[in-house]
Order: sequence, then C-alpha cells, then structure tokens
Amino acid sequence: MKQQRTSNALRKITQFTTDSLTGKRGVFMMVLAYSSFAVVLLAYVSTQVYTSSLMEDVSDKKLTKRDLKEKIGILTAEYTSLASRGRISGICEGRLGMIEGNTNLVERMLVQPGTYELEPRLEFTEKPIDLPKVLGSDIDGITEVMRK
Repeated sequence: MKQQRTSNALRKITQFTTDSLTGKRGVFMMVLAYSSFAVVLLAYVSTQVYTSSLMEDVSDKKLTKRDLKEKIGILTAEYTSLASRGRISGICEGRLGMIEGNTNLVERMLVQPGTYELEPRLEFTEKPIDLPKVLGSDIDGITEVMRK
C-alpha cells in the first residue's frame, strides 16, 4: 500500500515536471521549471569546480609536507654531523688548544667532614664610583623616573 502511494506520488511529480517543461502548464511554470533546472545545474557545476580546487590544494599541501619532511631529515643529518663528539673534540684540540681529558690527569681528593676556613672577604678600599660622571648626566633622569 505504501509502495503504491510512493509510486503514485512519483508518477504525479514526473507528469507535473514534464508538463511544466513542455509548456502545458503555462509559460510561467515553464520558465520556473527551466530556471530551477538552471539553478540546480549551476550549483552542481560550482560544487564540482570547488571540489576540484580543494583537491588540488590538498595535493599541493601533501607535496609541501613531503618536501618539508625531506628538509627536516637533511637538517637533522647536518646537525648530527656538526654536533658529533669527534668533530667537537677536534675543534677543541685544534683551534682552542685543549687536550682530551683522561683518568691520569684527574686528581681525586678525599674531603673529611669538619670545619674549614674560607679566605677572608676582600674589602673595597677605593671610594665609591660616581655614576653620573661615568655614564653621563642622563642617568639622573633615568633613576628619577625609576624612583617614581
């Protein structure tokens, strides 16, 4: 019963559309049917064009992502080679005159618990520095602003 109602409704819609497109329902209905068809067709074409554009953007982003991953790999390899222990120790020994440490050069001391005296603190014997003379007269204005 339900299927019969559906097929009857579909048949009536098909008949109405056909009559509208052929002009049997009047000029107004024919214009309305063709303009509706044009709007649906325009929407379909616009959707296809927009989808195509989005697919191109996605493929471009995938290529960019792949290129960036390759660049990251290259930069990581360069960093690893530049930061290698052998290269750093070579620079330290060659340019800076440092030598490689070994256990023979390390002196170990046993520290017993107890009290130790530290060197006495050095006292300043010179008179204080006059900052405006050293830095110029602008320092007075700066310190005045900071005090406020």
